[in-house]
Amino acid sequence: PSLDAALTLVGEADEIMITGGAQIFEMALDAVDRLYITEIDLDVEGDTFFPEFSLGDWKEVSREAHPSEEGRPAYSFVVYDRL
Repeated sequence: PSLDAALTLVGEADEIMITGGAQIFEMALDAVDRLYITEIDLDVEGDTFFPEFSLGDWKEVSREAHPSEEGRPAYSFVVYDRL
């Protein structure tokens, strides 16, 4: 029935993955220690976005870049840890 209830159910897991949607991401953002972000080099119209966050609160710990190919835009898998 709630994010808090779901987190209570998983107990002391080593890692919990929150996979959205946008409202769930917004509710969880202040409680998480790590972000796994896919950055896509493409401008698209849409009405749902990951919540804004300050990069000053996070340290980039890894980046895996993938170039554009066969009509697919370039993208990167980026991991941030909370400072």
